[in-house]
Amino acid sequence: YRLNPLEGSSTVFNRNAGYIYGLKTSLIKTYFQNRCTQLDEGYTLAYEMTHVRYMGTDTVVKVMKGDTVVETYKILIFGDLSGDGQINHIDVSIISDIIDGTYELEEGSLVEIAADVYQPGSGITIEDKELLHDVYWDFSSLPQNPYATI
Repeated sequence: YRLNPLEGSSTVFNRNAGYIYGLKTSLIKTYFQNRCTQLDEGYTLAYEMTHVRYMGTDTVVKVMKGDTVVETYKILIFGDLSGDGQINHIDVSIISDIIDGTYELEEGSLVEIAADVYQPGSGITIEDKELLHDVYWDFSSLPQNPYATI
């Protein structure tokens, strides 16, 4: 692999599923490149972002050798359902719509994984909505590596 977690960072690669998590919210490209990942010499990164400022859930990261894509990953920020790189009122609204059945959610999508924050892997429930609400209002925090074992 040409792109790897930076030693000592919280960055995690799920290479089988093709996504990267363990990242902070409000993540900018230079922070990602310098503080989260290690890129082999002679390679560059290209991004497909849905939002201009921050890297969020579903941001595409491509490892390039010249004009050739050699690896592709998507960013996963737990709690960031809108893809704007933050956990805010938009995400609380989206998870409310998911629970109400008014938001079309693709099974196995990164948005589905990002929304399942209360007990990851248990499915999206009212507890996930309550936790996102509490994170938005700074009553609680949300670990970006919920699969870590202690």
